[in-house]
Amino acid sequence: MSADNTSKIIETTRVGIFTHSLREDGILEVFVSGDEEMTVEGLIESNSMASQMMNYKRTPVLITFDRFALPSLEVRQYWAKAEVAPFTKAEAFLVNYLGHKLMVDFYHKVNKPKRPTKIFTDKCEAIAWLKTFL
Repeated sequence: MSADNTSKIIETTRVGIFTHSLREDGILEVFVSGDEEMTVEGLIESNSMASQMMNYKRTPVLITFDRFALPSLEVRQYWAKAEVAPFTKAEAFLVNYLGHKLMVDFYHKVNKPKRPTKIFTDKCEAIAWLKTFL
């Protein structure tokens, strides 16, 4: 599957371990650093910044993790709630490591996020899927 993987970034912000990059095609990319432990408080701050960047409009989001970034059970349970990310139209997780795949698969099947969620190992496929929500 092919997709435009090179859309221009029009705005970037950083909140704690979260880097948000808004693409000109309307997709928000979120990179989670492994520099610190992910907390619910940090996720709240990240979602607030993301909502501002998205102009409070429902937007598809691509999420990637640094190798050592692994959200705790508490963070995953909180993240899955619909009210936590009301402007996230759909979320695609781009995973490169087995630990992330297992964690996101568990999140998807057990925490049952209240928005369309899918796991990808290929960025082009993830972007193509997210574009169906634009």
